[in-house]
Amino acid sequence: MHKIPSKIPIVGIGMALFAVASNDAAAEMKLDDFTVTSNLSLYSDYVSRGFTNSNRKPALQGSVKLAHSSGFYVSAWGSNVRFDLMGNDSPDIEVDLAGGWSQEFENGLSVDVGALRYLYPGVPGAIEMPYTEFYAGLGYKIMDLSLNAKYYYSPDFSGSIAGDPASYLTATAEYALPYDIKVGASYGHSFGPFFKNGGIASSYNDYRIGISKDISGVVASLNWYDTDSRGKALGGPIAVNRFVVGLSKDF
Repeated sequence: MHKIPSKIPIVGIGMALFAVASNDAAAEMKLDDFTVTSNLSLYSDYVSRGFTNSNRKPALQGSVKLAHSSGFYVSAWGSNVRFDLMGNDSPDIEVDLAGGWSQEFENGLSVDVGALRYLYPGVPGAIEMPYTEFYAGLGYKIMDLSLNAKYYYSPDFSGSIAGDPASYLTATAEYALPYDIKVGASYGHSFGPFFKNGGIASSYNDYRIGISKDISGVVASLNWYDTDSRGKALGGPIAVNRFVVGLSKDF
């Protein structure tokens, strides 16, 4: 049987408490280096690069992002989908997983680089829908005007049996007005061997013009989407111009 000393030097207690406090502080500092944000949105249609991805039906979307103070982050995003041209083989869900590094500088410049993996649970493997994109973007904010440009590259674009690459270049401008109102527009250009080998169009353009308002933390939006004649030749009815209303909430 071991005897426990009846008296412990005060210095020892102080050192023990200091060590515990230091460990707690270190743990708190590490936790403070991370931030978690999320979003929940509802749209009358899920439009991506000018094409409807929900067959012109409403889409419920959600995301979560874990970011470190150094700029590195990982995120997950999901939405219901419906690709009418695929018939019974169409997936019901799309899940996008991303990882990268972003930073905003005091002079208004920002950068964002990373990789994005598109997943479609339940789709037969022979269709080869899942694919990966790498992206790099630049942004600039001056007063109430925000400008952004981003380039995406996929070495094996979705649905490409031959493994054809594809690229997407997009530019966005947004201006903040009084009363928490914002107006914005974007332009996108899809191109690369994937489109050339399709035999219909070697590339196409898509456009968006929209307005949004923050109402007590919920952002209501109205956007108009369209594609050029080459986009309509590729997508047919899924690339026709359309208005989309939405509600979005950040947490």
